[in-house]
Amino acid sequence: MARDPSIRNLVKTVTIRSAGALGPFSLCLARKLSQVETLEFVGKRWPLVEWKPILFHVDLFAHMNATFETVTHLSLFHVEFASVVIFGRLLSALPRLVTLVCRRIYFKTCTVILGAARPPKNLIRLKLEDGSGVVDYLDAISSAIHLVDLTVWFEDESEVRQCNRMLQVAGTSLSSLHIDTNGLRGQASDIKLMQNVNLQVFVLTVSTRAQFVGWLSAIGSGMLPRQLREIRILLSELNPRTDPKDLLASNGGNFYGRIDDLLTGPSYLNLNLVSVELRPAIYLTRREYTKHVPTQDEWWNCLSSRFPQLCAQGILRLATLLWSTLNG
Repeated sequence: MARDPSIRNLVKTVTIRSAGALGPFSLCLARKLSQVETLEFVGKRWPLVEWKPILFHVDLFAHMNATFETVTHLSLFHVEFASVVIFGRLLSALPRLVTLVCRRIYFKTCTVILGAARPPKNLIRLKLEDGSGVVDYLDAISSAIHLVDLTVWFEDESEVRQCNRMLQVAGTSLSSLHIDTNGLRGQASDIKLMQNVNLQVFVLTVSTRAQFVGWLSAIGSGMLPRQLREIRILLSELNPRTDPKDLLASNGGNFYGRIDDLLTGPSYLNLNLVSVELRPAIYLTRREYTKHVPTQDEWWNCLSSRFPQLCAQGILRLATLLWSTLNG
């Protein structure tokens, strides 16, 4: 970079894998990276890399502010912080932060001290997996942030509770929600959306028929807010022995008809898109794809026969990405 300063403008993403590298990097490149958009901290799955308090001194945050003042996206993977306070100061060192991704973030001390760091007032997008301390912090500063877009990955029941807390934090500002059940067998009815009255887009990722039917039952009971415009369901990482067409097998008692009536009735006048997309496991062989994945026409016939009113009104649509990827 010293020989060719123009290279600095090509750097869009910075990935830090060693806790001790952050200080020297920030000091040496302060005000020299004017186009960086994404900052990533990536630790090991085990043992976790601890970001010790001594590494996060006052000067470090000042250097970070100068080096990463253009960063809008922060990703944290498998990182352990000594305290939530340090986490808050890290966020405050990124004045333009818009998107925060936290997967497997841990804290030795979860006590939140209000006023210890400036809230990330531009933060509107959060993606979260296993981060109760993150929820504690954002809950404490909820009056200073306005989350618009929330993605939550589930692995156990505690993360369902975290999700509900984040839904409460987001409140009426939330317009887009993506829930990835990630194999969790918990009840869809455990998710509470009453306060998210302005939700516009609901995306759901499931991987078993039990999850699929459970969530459809919850949708059919009216769990989703009335202002909703889009419902997208992704059937992901399906078992190779599962015939996707069996997912839409009759569930008895006009199950699909009741959902069809609800979503085309007066409760959801703004709804203009419902899609159910197949995303089989990427490790399947072409032979397994041919055997288990229906053609585009076969899948559409399955969907449209279950939801005829959504189909007639042009609300039910077919995602074509899957078939163009497999057969291309």
